[in-house]
Amino acid sequence: MVFDLVIVACLLVFRERFTWSFPPLDRKKVLAVLVAWFILAGPALFFMLSLKQQPSILGTEYIPIDRRTAIMLEPTSWIDKKFPLISRFAEPEGSEILLTGTWSVILVQPGCSECEQMLAELEEEKPENTAIVVIPSGNMEDVKQTAFPTFVLDERSDWFVLTPVMIKLVDGICVEIEQ
Repeated sequence: MVFDLVIVACLLVFRERFTWSFPPLDRKKVLAVLVAWFILAGPALFFMLSLKQQPSILGTEYIPIDRRTAIMLEPTSWIDKKFPLISRFAEPEGSEILLTGTWSVILVQPGCSECEQMLAELEEEKPENTAIVVIPSGNMEDVKQTAFPTFVLDERSDWFVLTPVMIKLVDGICVEIEQ
């Protein structure tokens, strides 16, 4: 900023010493530059406008040109709201159990070492009313089978969240989130 002020001050002090003369504008060159700018900037502008960022109850949804939605889950925004992932389960059969009583729901991803450790600890403790929600990514065969009810999010979207996440539900309402 100081450098800019020094330059402006020098221009003001020495402006009489310089003769500024500009050649007349060539309309064809100006038109060519404008057309080239629109041709180059048009696709970039189209891409930026087509990459819609929409806030949703899940978090932030990005809808790129290829129409495969990328969803950045923000579980902390779910507190005091209905658990939003049930409607996004690939196979929702049996998910109605999460709507009554108190549940601990754990979000895990395949290949997540912390998730595997947490699942191993849960298998030893065998707490009641615990459910697992798998965020599809990578190799789904890496998901460890557990005795707990397990649900997988649909694969029509790309899901992003830092796992594991523990969500406490009371009658389907998120009351506590631990990340």
